[in-house]
Amino acid sequence: MKDVDALLARIDDGLARGLIDQRAAAHYLGAHLSRRLYCSRVALWTLRESPGRADITRVGGHDALTDRPLADVVTLRIDAPSAWLGELLGGGIYASSNAAGDRRLVMQRDAYLAPQRVGALLQAVIGSGGRLCGFISCEQVATVRDWTSAEAALLRRVADAVSQRRTRRLALALA
Repeated sequence: MKDVDALLARIDDGLARGLIDQRAAAHYLGAHLSRRLYCSRVALWTLRESPGRADITRVGGHDALTDRPLADVVTLRIDAPSAWLGELLGGGIYASSNAAGDRRLVMQRDAYLAPQRVGALLQAVIGSGGRLCGFISCEQVATVRDWTSAEAALLRRVADAVSQRRTRRLALALA
């Protein structure tokens, strides 16, 4: 986890100095996590909830298959209630070994999962100041995958570290 902490410190410094933006930060973190978890893609998604729905937006990440940043911004509308969103927000982690067959993911299937050939997902929430603001999503492309408890624990620790750093950045901005 020391390597992740060092990376997050460099990302924080770059954000604070205006050298990188959220998209670049998502790419650096995604590149690191895709290597650590041996997965096809890692992305940072933001979450905006409103009555009866949630809008999720992929702001950036890393595609390990092409070794390039995820440059396209993708926004999906998730109508409430959503079994996937309820589980992700309620437990802080979501794992699906077979995204195509997972009934909890029906709202994302046609709009994102099928066109992107997502076979499996592992996601962990990011929060700040007691408010959930997004999640990190690891995707396995074109194949199913059983995520291990160690992989889920690592992603959860990284998401918690990102959350803590985000909370500190916001507090410093308000001071």
